[in-house]
Amino acid sequence: MIKLENLTKTYFGKGHKTEALKGINLEIRKGDFTAIMGASGSGKSTLLNILGCIDDFTAGNYYFKDVDVKTLNNKKLAKLRNREIGYIFQAFNLIDDLNIIENVEMPLGYGGVKAKERKKVATDSEIILADEPTGNLDSKTGEEVMEILKKLNNEGTTIILVTHDKKVAEYANRLIVLKDGEISEDSYK
Repeated sequence: MIKLENLTKTYFGKGHKTEALKGINLEIRKGDFTAIMGASGSGKSTLLNILGCIDDFTAGNYYFKDVDVKTLNNKKLAKLRNREIGYIFQAFNLIDDLNIIENVEMPLGYGGVKAKERKKVATDSEIILADEPTGNLDSKTGEEVMEILKKLNNEGTTIILVTHDKKVAEYANRLIVLKDGEISEDSYK
């Protein structure tokens, strides 16, 4: 489903550069439940944002379902994000005046999805990317969120989540640990 080849991400500042990701080689298969862990600054969120086509990468290759992401223009990237990738942000990023369903459906409307199709598209993402999905929740609600993600994974949805919490990572069948922008561990249960 996802293949990264020698992927790098470098941030350039005044007089210095920061290598956030250094030569990442990774494959995510359809139906995987992958947890990404590592210390702050290890590149976890950067990697997740690249996987979600929210951020670009400096060098290397990223294939989503055998399509080279570099070949997609902004319109096609937006369609990919709208139709195939669900994203759970650490900060809620919700519009207060809308209910949860309206918050999910609104970007789909901007993406050209007809109103009667939006709920189906919103619940049929093939892949869900989650950046610390339990980080701002109490433990009971966090467990409920993780049970929902596990249920979706059991139904075939690919889940990739970033977490600092080892209990959350235990829901996954694969653990990737990043250290200083590189994969230091990659193991399946």
